[in-house]
Order: sequence, then structure tokens, then C-alpha cells
Amino acid sequence: MGCTQLDVRISGEDSGHCTVKYSSPLIDRESTLLRIALPADIEAAVLSLNKGIASPLPESASSLKSIGQQMFESLFHGTNRALLHAHIEAMPPDDFLRLNFVLDASTANLDVLHRLPWEALYDELEAKFLIMDERISITRTVVPDEMHKRTAVQLPLRVLVVMASPKDREWLNLEDERREIEESWASCPGIGVEYLEHASIADFRRLLRAGNVHVLHFMGHGEFDPGTGNGALVFEHPLTGASDLLSSSDLGELIREQPALQLAYLNACNTGITGRGSDDQKFSGLAASLVIAGVPAVLAMQFKVTDEFAIFFAEEFYLRLTQELPVDRAVGGARQALSQDTETILEWTTPVLYTRVPDGVLFDFELVYDFSAH
Repeated sequence: MGCTQLDVRISGEDSGHCTVKYSSPLIDRESTLLRIALPADIEAAVLSLNKGIASPLPESASSLKSIGQQMFESLFHGTNRALLHAHIEAMPPDDFLRLNFVLDASTANLDVLHRLPWEALYDELEAKFLIMDERISITRTVVPDEMHKRTAVQLPLRVLVVMASPKDREWLNLEDERREIEESWASCPGIGVEYLEHASIADFRRLLRAGNVHVLHFMGHGEFDPGTGNGALVFEHPLTGASDLLSSSDLGELIREQPALQLAYLNACNTGITGRGSDDQKFSGLAASLVIAGVPAVLAMQFKVTDEFAIFFAEEFYLRLTQELPVDRAVGGARQALSQDTETILEWTTPVLYTRVPDGVLFDFELVYDFSAH
């Protein structure tokens, strides 16, 4: 199973227009340049959609389709639509096409562009969302031209699950999500899962520094401040049990000390939002901080997420990942499975995948498993 990557590099200008450059190994010219206009009301529409994304109301579905259609037509009209389908038709049967969105950190419209739900691109002629095609994945990157080289993983593969639900925040059903994770990894020998309940920042630091962590799963609350561009994970204060925030920059520094980490899954609201950082940090936000710190794949949430979706998406994703699917395909399969659920009819657009893995394969499970022990 291979991956053909079509990079969609977008840079914005003060005029509200964008320059888009398409590049891939299959294009016999370096790029195609196209200036597209951002609909003036699209940011307001996305913010409105964010508030009702978990609601199966018909108007929410119509709004999502409308936004996705506008974005698709801006990017893939005319010859560019033919370019997209030429890539799909040129792939071997078992391969998949990765549409990888690369946003220029210097663009004037960076915050708006990053808030757009690229995962909701809708092709009206085909009458489908692109991401519902099992041969297409949509990813993002904040570290262009820097691909990850997979390294050998020593047994046991270590999964750290961090659980935090402060008493001054909305209650979360973390136990059901934990149960689904346990069942997903149970069939995989050579893998150890450790749970940090009522997680404090100090305990999180201690466990990270205790040994190599290959998969980090955070379940809890997340925050993003559009004014400052900063994000934070919400931990529990060890004395009061109230909220204790770990900023995206501090999280990035912690993760930078974890070279073995291959996947970070932030199953919390607003963890996938990326904005403009300070002068010494081109991008800000939780997912971006982890990517910049060197994590090959980061799965996060760009909108608010319901308990039901968080639980079921984690289950579907890990079941596919442990079946040796590339991380792109695992995310895509989970989206498709959840799109059939009327209770989470729109939330499949919420997960955002940042990856620098060329073929999407994080682990070679044949090498990870220690069959001699079973």
C-alpha cells in the first residue's frame, strides 16, 4: 500500500486573495499557480458551524456542504479539477492520494486559512465529500519539506493515556473512552498501555521522563485563545482538583525531549487549531507545537467535540491503526464509520491530522510484535 502526495501550498495576501501552488511527483511541471478569493463570510460561517457541529440539524449539514463546495471550487475548478482526478486515476489500486495542505507562515490570512475545515471539501459533480472516498486522505503540515524517516521501535511499544477532567469543567466520560482504547490494543502483543488518571502536570512530566513513549493519547479539555494564538491542555491541580493549564509552548518543550514519540492523539476540543505565533515561533497552537517539536503524526480536534464522538472515534481509529493501516487510512476509515451515525453526523470533520510520514506507516507491527513470547 503506497501513498501519492499532492501538496497544496497556500499563501495569502492582504487583498483577501490566495496564491495556490500544486506539486507532486506526478506533475510534469513544477507548479500551477491560481489566485482564489476567500468568501467574505466564510469565517463567520465556520464559527457558526463550530457552535453546532455536533448537532444533526439539517441546516448544519447544509452549511457544511456549502462551505466545502466553495472551498473545493476555489481550489479545483477547471484544469485543476482535472489535475486532481488525474492523480486518482494514475494510482495503483491499493494506493491512496494524500491531499496535504501546506500553509505559509508569512501569509496575511494565516489565522483564517487555518480555521477553514479543509477536511470538508465537497465535490458537487461527484456529490460527495472528498474525504469520504477511501482512496483520499487530507492532511496538514506546518513543517514543509521535512519528512520523517521511520525508526525501529524497541519492545514493548509504550502507549501513555493521560486522563484529566477538572472539577470546575464540564464532566467527561473518560472511563468509556479508556475501555475502548483497552479493547483496541488488547489484541496486539508486545504493547504496553499505561494510564495516568486525574493527571496533574507534574505527574505527566514524570511519566514522560521515566522512559520512551511511542504513542501519547490525551483525553480531556483543550483551549485555544484566538487573541494570542496560544493553546493549552487542561490538567487537574494536584491539591484542588481544579483546572491547571499546560501551554502549547511548554508542551512542545516537554515533547522535544521524547524522540521516540511517533503519534500524539489529542482527544480534546480546539487542540487542532493553529494560529500565528510570536516572532520566534511561526505557528502556535497545541498540534502545531507538537509537530514543530518533532512528532511525526499528530491527530487533534479543530472544533468542539462531544463525549460520544470522542469515544467512538478513538475506538474506530485505533482498531484500524492496529490492523497495520497507514495513519491516514486509519483516520479516514474512522471518519467514514462515524459519518453513518446520526448522533455524530457532522463531527467527522472535526479531527485534523498533521503528518510528516511519507507512507503514513508509523509502526511495522511485524517487527514490533515479539512472537516468541506468545
